[in-house]
Amino acid sequence: MEEEYWKQFAMTGKVEDYLSYKGIETCQNIMKKYEDQKRESVNHSDRNGDFGITDRRL
Repeated sequence: MEEEYWKQFAMTGKVEDYLSYKGIETCQNIMKKYEDQKRESVNHSDRNGDFGITDRRL
């Protein structure tokens, strides 16, 4: 997909096409960073599970 945007820019030379290409690249980098952070938060949870419940209503 990214290659298609680059080819479009290379063919037209339009700034708009270049910005579309860079937008795809930036979006992919953000998504990768988000996925890495999501994976880390699952592996390093500070939760105590059922043992940390403080609600003692009857």
